[in-house]
Amino acid sequence: MKKLKSFASMKRDLQVGDALTLVEAPTMPNHTRLNIKRYIVRKQTNGWYLNPDKNADRGSFLDLPNAKLVEYDGEEIRVYDAGIRPLTDKEKKIWDNRPSQRPENKKQWEIDMLSDTNILFWKDKQYFQKANMAYLHYEKSSRLNFNSSTMTITDKQLKGNLILRYKIEKGA
Repeated sequence: MKKLKSFASMKRDLQVGDALTLVEAPTMPNHTRLNIKRYIVRKQTNGWYLNPDKNADRGSFLDLPNAKLVEYDGEEIRVYDAGIRPLTDKEKKIWDNRPSQRPENKKQWEIDMLSDTNILFWKDKQYFQKANMAYLHYEKSSRLNFNSSTMTITDKQLKGNLILRYKIEKGA
């Protein structure tokens, strides 16, 4: 693998008419576009429209995620899923001390459950925001995985597993 280039240089380097061929998709081994050369027929700041017909004006959209989840070396583009990590000790402490779990709020929790109100929901949200951990309460950039047996964070700042690998042909 060659030296990696910046996300910005990838967006500058790749132009309408360049070809991308999906050569690997580990999470989708039977991907319908695997090993099919597709041309960039239109560019946007957040992705490209790809079509097997170089002269088309529309195509399927390749959405570019966060720059930390993309690698570009001039010959290939690799797109990764967001990484998963365990909660830090500080995050665990904040999580365990949220207003909805405190003994003094037990009565309000019961009222919320019985009357379908959400006072403690908003108190929790405010608490996490003040602690600079809004992602522990339904935030988009990272998110708490409630359903795992060990609580984890899906973090878009960490590179996870490879999901797509494209070969580039300039001016194809």
